[in-house]
Amino acid sequence: MLKIILMITILMLAGCTSIKDSEFGRDKSTTIKMRTLMLGVWCGEKSHDDGTYQKWLINRFPDGTYRIDFSKVSPAGREENWGEYGLWGIRNPIYFTAMRGFIENSQPTPADPTDPTFYDAYKVVLLTEQEFTYKSYTSGNTFTVKRQCSANKT
Repeated sequence: MLKIILMITILMLAGCTSIKDSEFGRDKSTTIKMRTLMLGVWCGEKSHDDGTYQKWLINRFPDGTYRIDFSKVSPAGREENWGEYGLWGIRNPIYFTAMRGFIENSQPTPADPTDPTFYDAYKVVLLTEQEFTYKSYTSGNTFTVKRQCSANKT
């Protein structure tokens, strides 16, 4: 019995691997490159099944803050505009946001930091100088934003 326990312990220890400092270095280097690519202005748009058109403009700043301005036009032509602001970060392959408040009528309103729906994590699917695609871990929705904003749709 003692031999079996000893053998299981040895097998378990042999199966454990350590992450070398060089692997952390590669991850850090990749993450820094990704973070640099993500800075600045990106634009997204989506046409919903009900005919609603939505677009957004996100600006990620070097200090880890962001602002998103949203615009939605209903099939009847009614337009809604709002925004949000918060913190963002990346650790390859995870992109995350912590929304800190809303913007309506150009006025910031702080959000409740205890509300878990204001925190999001995404898997980076594609990141180039011109296109960024990421998938929500919670909803499964995939978003694509681009450097070039399309003309306004009304």
